[in-house]
Amino acid sequence: MENPDTLLSVLEVQPSLIEEIKPHQEDVKLQRLRSNLEKGKSPGFMVHEDGTLTFQNRLCVPNKAELKEKILTKAYNTQYLVHLGGTKMYQDLKQ
Repeated sequence: MENPDTLLSVLEVQPSLIEEIKPHQEDVKLQRLRSNLEKGKSPGFMVHEDGTLTFQNRLCVPNKAELKEKILTKAYNTQYLVHLGGTKMYQDLKQ
């Protein structure tokens, strides 16, 4: 028998993009930057409190196609993204 006061919810936990990028920062070039940073030779770079390497407060992403694609897909598919041609397309379809 169904209880109208019962609510069923599902929570799916997914790692954040930063947590996915973090292990890939073992890239040779990024490790070289990190070691130069320790020697004071990498101005603008710093190690964030979560352990990630950043440049001018931007996360350093290794040159891996799958990571870049994931970042672009996530940015492109956000509900807050508005394409400049979106209004034009709407007007064209409306006519």
